[in-house]
Amino acid sequence: ASMPIVSRPVAAGDLLLLDGGISDPVPYSYMKSIGYAHQVVILTQPRGYVKKEMPMRPLMKWLLRSVPRVAEAMAVRHIVYNDAIREIMQAEARGDVLVIAPPAPLGLSRTEKNAEKLEMAYQTGRKAALECLSAVRSFCDAHAGPLSPSGEGSVLP
Repeated sequence: ASMPIVSRPVAAGDLLLLDGGISDPVPYSYMKSIGYAHQVVILTQPRGYVKKEMPMRPLMKWLLRSVPRVAEAMAVRHIVYNDAIREIMQAEARGDVLVIAPPAPLGLSRTEKNAEKLEMAYQTGRKAALECLSAVRSFCDAHAGPLSPSGEGSVLP
């Protein structure tokens, strides 16, 4: 991930890129818009988590004054995230989405470097994935069809 202020943008051809989570923290709607009606959504926060507005928003706006669109996206990121989660939970209630989320906060900072904490978070995620593997298979079987809107591939091997 390349986050504003903390990291330098990543160059890709003529573009300078930052973490896509700035503008689309959980890309459920985008994936739905390109034809993926049924999705397995893996969250990094527990159910019920509500992202709060950045407390240092004026400072962030000033620090990002050379990239005003990034500053604007950061200013509304909490709203975009919370709206996406609300939409995902509604889709889950309809049976269109299977959500996998950690049972509790992982206790990591955005720039976590502590190897033990990172390993613990990894193991927590791995355990959650193994515990819901049969649910994932059932969900995919119930919504069997092409993996991509173009008809190429399958949901599971």
